[in-house]
Parts: sequence; C-alpha cells; structure tokens
Amino acid sequence: LAADEVLTSSLDCRPRDCLAVLRRIRGSDGRLLGVQTFEVPLDDLRLLDTAAATYLQRAYQGFQPRADAARLQVRAEDYERFLRVQRTWERNRPADLEPLMAELRQIRAGSPLFLDAYLLEATLVGRRFFDTRDARDLDHALELVSQARELAPGEPRPLSTLVDIAVPAGRMDEAEEALDELDRLLPGDVSIQHRRAVLREEQGERREALELLRAAAERRPSAGILMDLANMEMRLGEIPAARRTLERLLERVPGHPGGETLLAQLELEAGSPARAAELYAHLVRRNPGFAELSNLGVAEMLLGRYGAATANLRKAWELSPNSAAAALNLADAEMLLGRRAEAESLYRHVLELIEKDPAPDVWMNLSTQAQAQAHLGLTTEAATSMQRAVVAAPDNPQVAFEAALVYAVIGDTASALASAGRARGSGYDRRWFTLPWFEPLKRQPAFRDWVYPPPESGG
Repeated sequence: LAADEVLTSSLDCRPRDCLAVLRRIRGSDGRLLGVQTFEVPLDDLRLLDTAAATYLQRAYQGFQPRADAARLQVRAEDYERFLRVQRTWERNRPADLEPLMAELRQIRAGSPLFLDAYLLEATLVGRRFFDTRDARDLDHALELVSQARELAPGEPRPLSTLVDIAVPAGRMDEAEEALDELDRLLPGDVSIQHRRAVLREEQGERREALELLRAAAERRPSAGILMDLANMEMRLGEIPAARRTLERLLERVPGHPGGETLLAQLELEAGSPARAAELYAHLVRRNPGFAELSNLGVAEMLLGRYGAATANLRKAWELSPNSAAAALNLADAEMLLGRRAEAESLYRHVLELIEKDPAPDVWMNLSTQAQAQAHLGLTTEAATSMQRAVVAAPDNPQVAFEAALVYAVIGDTASALASAGRARGSGYDRRWFTLPWFEPLKRQPAFRDWVYPPPESGG
C-alpha cells in the first residue's frame, strides 16, 4: 500500500483482563517506531476503545483528530491512574475502598469532563453502600450518576450504573425507568437483559428473571453473568442447574474466586457442611474477606464447632459492622455458646440496624429482622416480619429455611414443619435442621425420621 507507517494491534485475554499492545511500524523497512501496552478488564471491554484512543493520541501528538471525531476529555496521566484503579478495585474489600475513591476524586479534579471517572466512583460508593447501608453513601452514588448524565446526556453507561445502584437500594421504579431508557438507546443489548433479570427477581417475578438470565448467559457467557445465574438458580432451589452453571464458569475461567466461593456456598446449603468448611477455610487463607469468614463461621456452626464459629463470625462482623446479617450470625453463635446476654444485645442491635436501613422491606432484611425478634421473644412481631419476607420471596429456599427456624423458635409447630418441607424440597440439606432451635420439632415423627434417619442395618 506504500504506507508511510503501519499500526498493528494485538489482544491477549486472560481470566480477569486483557493485555492490549499497539505497535507503530515504519512502512518502508518494518522498523518498530513505538509500542504502547495497557490492560482492560475482561467483563468491560467497552473500555478498550477509550484506552486505545488515549494511547493513540499520545503516540501521535503532532496530529489533531478530525473535527467530527469524538474527543476523549481526559489527561493522559489521569487516564493511566484511572486504569490502575479500574484493574484493582474489585479485589478490595468495601472497607478498603476509600483510597481508591480519593484517587478518583483527584482524577475528576484534573479531568472534570472525564465520564468514566464519575461512573467508577459511583460504582465504588454504591458497593460501599451495600456494605454500610448508610444513606449518605447512596445519596453520594446517585449524585455522581446525575453528574455523569449531565456530562453525557445520550450516553447509556450512566443509566446502567444507575440500575446497578438503585436495585440493591430498593428503588425499583428508578431502575425500571432507567432500563426502559436503555432499551431505547441500545435495543436488544445483552447487558440490559442481564440487569432486567436482576430487577425482576427483586420485584418477585422470579421465573421470568431466571429465563431472562439464562437467555443472557447463552448470548454472552461472561463470568459475571454466569455468577449471577448460578446464584439465582441456588436461590430458586435449582441446585443441579446451579452446579452445571458453576462447572461451566470454572471450565471457562479456572480458579475464578467468585466461582469457587459460590461452589462452597452451594456445598454449605445443599451438600456437605464439612466439605463447605474445607472450601471456605481455603478461601479464607487466600482472602479473609467478609463473605468467606461469615460462611466459614456458619459452616462451623452446623458442625457444632461453636467456639470457632464465633471467632470467625466476629471477624466478619468487624469487617462489616453495619451489616444486620453479620450481627445476626454472630448473635446466633453466641447464643449457641450459652452466652445469652451477649446474644440478646446483638439481636437488639440487629433490629436497630434494620430500622436505619434505607431498604428495610427487602426480603433479606425482613427475614433477618424476624429471626432477631423470635430470639428476643417478640413472637407476634417475628411472625409478621416472616410472613412479609415469605410474600416478598415465596420461591427462595433460604426464606423457607429461615421461616422454619423462626416458627420453631416461637412455637408455631405446624408452620415450622410446612416451611421445613419447602426448604427440603428446594435442596436444603437435613443437617441444617439439626441446629438446637429445631429441637421442638423432633417430637414430630416425619421430621425426626428425615433429619435423624436410623442407621442402615448391616447385611
């Protein structure tokens, strides 16, 4: 072609990210004139063209873009800092996100028109809100999204970020409106299908949600979509399907930490507590995060190791002190150790945390509240909260199990047995029902024979 110069590119994708290489080659003799390398996350390859544009502008500083070309409004040094944050934030615990958010604030100060910095900071603040349940974090995240929408009124990404923040905050109308607008901007986009499935589940349309998510996984079997699909299948009691999805994920991305964590959770709920404890102990050694420590503690409770359970659940609570679920787990372990005063203090704290939560009526908060009320002897209140949780998530195996626990504690044997049957039918292992709170149900022959089957006679 008699070109003065040739630009070549390559992309090497690994389990979590892709390494891109741009090379400038002189046309006359093939001499290498310059190389630019950068990384982008595998699940957000839309960053690829933004990153490439940044490095090309640096490589060709003597040339101006066409008048009609989209301008990347960020300084090169700010973009390099942004990519470092983008590569690392998912590996940080929510409590450790503040330095990264401070970095993004500095990036926005240096490049105030750089849209991606607003969106990533909103995502990080939204993730911290999920942990803290602090309304100030929610307001801050939504304000950053609002600023991003003002910067780029026709850009779909601020709307996607809004959905991701609004759904866990219980702001379903805002999420629905944003998804409808995304449909107009990007008709048929698989990421919209994915987010709509998450919203539908929260709205109680669980079968529609599952079909949407399975269709999304067929179109784009990314690690994120497969993780959400396996999670949803577990919540709906489709345990064999969840195992197949996790096997598919770990075959595509061997050693994926989220996939291994979810596999351990599956063992915890519907497999072997001992195997789950082994898997979680391995995960804790690799990353002593909140979820790993919390689930290891629950597995140890099931195995009757109440001292070890309490130690791990206390560490989990210290990592997430505003989590009502973390406080409840620790209270349960203290109660099982016979430390009633400490347990009751924690149960009261659970109720305080839920009362302050910006989304107190989501099923998880309602069920957590019911368990704390039951252990505090607030029988009527516990039954009411649990009924509301069952209405909000009627197909959720975890809700069925927790309903059985609440009804057993408050002495409603008939409701406890019915809920236990639903949990069993959804794949919950019988060993969950060996916890001391189910002791009153042992007087029922059908329950006793299922939970404590007689040993098989020898040949």
